[in-house]
Amino acid sequence: MLLLMTALFTFFGFPYTTLMPVFAVDVFHRGATGLGILIAMAGIGALVGSLVVAYLGDFRRKGLLLLGLCVGTGAALILFANSGIFYLGVFSLLFVGATSMSYTPVNNTLILSNVSPEMRGRVMSLYTMAFSLMPLGSLCLGAIADALGAPFAVEVGGAVLALSALAIAILCPTVRNLQTVRLPSCFGTQAALKYDEKPHGGE
Repeated sequence: MLLLMTALFTFFGFPYTTLMPVFAVDVFHRGATGLGILIAMAGIGALVGSLVVAYLGDFRRKGLLLLGLCVGTGAALILFANSGIFYLGVFSLLFVGATSMSYTPVNNTLILSNVSPEMRGRVMSLYTMAFSLMPLGSLCLGAIADALGAPFAVEVGGAVLALSALAIAILCPTVRNLQTVRLPSCFGTQAALKYDEKPHGGE
């Protein structure tokens, strides 16, 4: 399921960057300077998000955090697509950068923690392969942008991302309840996944 979420995030979440020139020129009418500002704001958001994740350290409820970041990225993309005003678009890209770049290390941590050492190479191969879906996502969203406009294409990507994360949160409580604990090993300590042992209603 975590690999599926990676594929969905890569396909629908990251291709917005390929449409940035369209937003800068046709939507915000800011030209090359506006494009540089938009990309810079996403980069600043990514830096802030990465620092926040590093500050959290061994945050136990990483499954819930992962789903929240996925929904947050989708919501921020929808806000950006419907901004219409340059500075509102800049503000929304800060959140897009922060949530999307925070999502990647949290997802990577959960995958590696949940895989036995002898299988990590194979799993990481699939994880890396999932990122090859970004050009395909860019092709898909580019076709939608050509037919219906770039804002609509980005909005579709954000909506699919947010709705898929909400569906996983509802239908797959094991993902929502993933948490990390420290377990002793022959090498000291290592991160391992553990499900929340508390009862959850009818789940």
